[in-house]
Amino acid sequence: MKVGVYVHHDGGGHHARARVLRAALEERGAEVTLLGSGPGVDVTLDRDDDGPAADSPVDADGGGRLHWVPLGHDGLRRRAAAVSGWLAQSRPDVVVVDVSVEITALVRLHGVPVVVVAQPGLREDPAHHLAYDLAAAIVAPWPELPLDPAPHLARWPGKVERVGGLSALERHGSSPARTDDGLLLAGREGWAQPDLTRRVVAAVPDRHWELAGGEHWVDDVAGLMAAAGIVVSHAGQGAVADLAATGSAAVVLAQPRPFAEQEHMVAALEALGCCATVGRAAAEQPDTLDWLGLVENALARARRWPSWRTEGAADRAAEVVLAAGEGRHA
Repeated sequence: MKVGVYVHHDGGGHHARARVLRAALEERGAEVTLLGSGPGVDVTLDRDDDGPAADSPVDADGGGRLHWVPLGHDGLRRRAAAVSGWLAQSRPDVVVVDVSVEITALVRLHGVPVVVVAQPGLREDPAHHLAYDLAAAIVAPWPELPLDPAPHLARWPGKVERVGGLSALERHGSSPARTDDGLLLAGREGWAQPDLTRRVVAAVPDRHWELAGGEHWVDDVAGLMAAAGIVVSHAGQGAVADLAATGSAAVVLAQPRPFAEQEHMVAALEALGCCATVGRAAAEQPDTLDWLGLVENALARARRWPSWRTEGAADRAAEVVLAAGEGRHA
């Protein structure tokens, strides 16, 4: 079976998920092609978010029906043409989209089934509804939860497969022994609160703290995360899956993101009770937080991480994709 995977270039989580899914699909004999504008893809697409047409976009959301289709952008035009050309030449059986409403619609217009990767947050806009309506299946990379981080998915109960957290670390095997060190995992964009790192270090001075994120980004944080005695992390999907896969004691903070996605993720984590959590409003004032208390809470809750179901999640996601390609999930 031929499978395409569209990978959004923003952040590192989409590409990390794509690599994990690719490995699981190839183990099942699929021929997989990654498409996107970021590094590590097989088909490189032009950017559609640069230049004058993006700086001063005209009708960027297509009258409110889409997310990003600025008029007169040459990169957007070449990007769509490249995807269409690849679809015509390669004739894939199914395409996974992580994530883009526009690519979802374009692929489906070529008569190819689409598997959409869901995002947390409240996404009740017409563009997201269009993508989910067009999808043959929707993969939600988290488990069944007491409080779902994407409440809008209730509209498509027959399409949604909650497969568990997709983490590359789940396939890395044994982990190093834990230390007393702390890890501040800020993500590629860094903390929205510039003072957060200093506040944590000052509040918990008996631990040696490493920082990974923003200007201090490291490509592979697996070793740091697996060895750290405590992790203070943003609430991105990839980070949460990695925390679960390593069983890390964690304080997870909601950072500002579109559609309040990290706020919804933190609420779901709090309901599950697998880590200590800090909502976005509280995270905006790191000097008022009881960091020692949060660390103690995180240490007590870490044993519940298996509930995030990272083990076997990539295999479950791959089966959803293959079923869609065979017409068993439409």
